[in-house]
Amino acid sequence: RPHGVQLHLLARATAVWGALLVTALGDGVLREVVLRVLLRVPERVAHQLSAICAFVAFTWVVWASWSWLRPTTVRACCAVGGYWLVLTLLVETAIGLLGGLSLLKLLATYDMAWPLVLGWLGLLPLVMLLTQP
Repeated sequence: RPHGVQLHLLARATAVWGALLVTALGDGVLREVVLRVLLRVPERVAHQLSAICAFVAFTWVVWASWSWLRPTTVRACCAVGGYWLVLTLLVETAIGLLGGLSLLKLLATYDMAWPLVLGWLGLLPLVMLLTQP
């Protein structure tokens, strides 16, 4: 039965990550269309504002899904956070490479704010576990 519980958590973690992916895509559209094109915000500032929005939005998505996700141990939370981080990095890398960016150019698009958001994404399940009453 332990494997059934683990598979159940993996399925739920994947579903929540899907919601996080949609959130990240929305954040990217907000950055590129609203901030960059409509408001003409400089690229660096737009990326920093986008990172703040992603930080808040990711936190909200995880908070809203927490009672359904239900990882109950530190180990499970670390596994979920690591899983989300790996999936996110794989998808971002694939999108960048398929979009014609070299790996070096893709890495150059990261400023200090986005790695902090990615770190937060990886830690969010543990933070949620430790801050729940």
